[in-house]
Amino acid sequence: MTEARCASGVFARVRVLFALTVCAVAASLLTPASAFAVRKIGLSSGSFQFNVAPGQSSENSVYVINDGDEDLTVLVYAADQVVDKDGKVTYQVPSRNDPTAITSPASWLRLSMPDNAKAYGNTPYIEMKPGQRIKVEFGVEAPVNVAPGDHQVILFFEMFDLSSPKQGTATAKIAGRLGARLRVRVQGDLVDRLSVEPFVLRQLVVGESMPYTFRIKNEGNIDKRVTVKLTLLDSSKREVLSSTVLTEGVVYAGTESEHTGDLRPSEFLLGPYTGRLTMEYYKEGATPGQELPERVEEDRTVWAMPLWFAIAVISVIGVTLVWLSWRQAVKSAAKKAAKQTAAETDVVKPVAPQAASAMAETTAPAQPTARTESAAPKEALPQSEEPQEDSP
Repeated sequence: MTEARCASGVFARVRVLFALTVCAVAASLLTPASAFAVRKIGLSSGSFQFNVAPGQSSENSVYVINDGDEDLTVLVYAADQVVDKDGKVTYQVPSRNDPTAITSPASWLRLSMPDNAKAYGNTPYIEMKPGQRIKVEFGVEAPVNVAPGDHQVILFFEMFDLSSPKQGTATAKIAGRLGARLRVRVQGDLVDRLSVEPFVLRQLVVGESMPYTFRIKNEGNIDKRVTVKLTLLDSSKREVLSSTVLTEGVVYAGTESEHTGDLRPSEFLLGPYTGRLTMEYYKEGATPGQELPERVEEDRTVWAMPLWFAIAVISVIGVTLVWLSWRQAVKSAAKKAAKQTAAETDVVKPVAPQAASAMAETTAPAQPTARTESAAPKEALPQSEEPQEDSP
């Protein structure tokens, strides 16, 4: 009876908890969601192309759009694109205190802001209402002595909050930014030359993964788009695997781009293979689809085996080494036992009489001898005749 009451009490509490959970879920679904402010900007175009001669200029414009539902304050400034040796891209704003800033492409940019634009320090900004579009004009003027080739400038539009925590001071809180790329080509002697150095493919691969690393060097002065394919060939030059690891990737003028990854063949691999890297790009002025691209190829030899095969080989080698070691130990022990047995036999072996006599004569110390009259043998004395009796 007591057990039945306990069970009924437990079921009652479970029913109450279930009812409360259902009510909470229903309340959350029926309650209207609170509205959140959206801060978002857009650009009429994200990239621009300029082709100018040294000392000349060119102009263009872009519309900045407030796509959110609240007022925005937007900074407008230019930055240089900087690419390190590993291909990582960062953006650097020229400084007035830097004597080399005059040579940076971002310093070639000239902004024409709207009349109602303001400034935060030396940086202009615009104030925008929801849905408003504001036109920003800009131009690029290449220096007279600038080197020919491609140069990258990023025109940033950055949302920020201007607050005044203390009287007479102001701080800016960054809320996000959007950039338009300006590729400036300075006319002159244009060079497009690419190389792959190094191309590293592990020489011994155990398992299903083949790690690779390659670095593309743009030794020219113009940006190039490249496609890179990795192929695995067997000893009969049959294609075992083919993978396009880079499609229309941009390698900027005078920079390097490093790429790493893994090839994963789907079939059983055992033995030597050839890993081939093929990079293709079009020469300046060539028409894709009508002319063949330039091609750079690099080959590497790789030995591949599955993991189970490697474990089996290692196991066989290990067992063989253990067996050889055991055999060597057995032979050494047998040889040592034979030597010990031979030594014990020599100790207890009886000595023959003649051998003992010879050993005694050899080992006995010399004794002084008495002097003899002559070493020659004595002559036998003649026997005397019996004396005859005298007759009386």
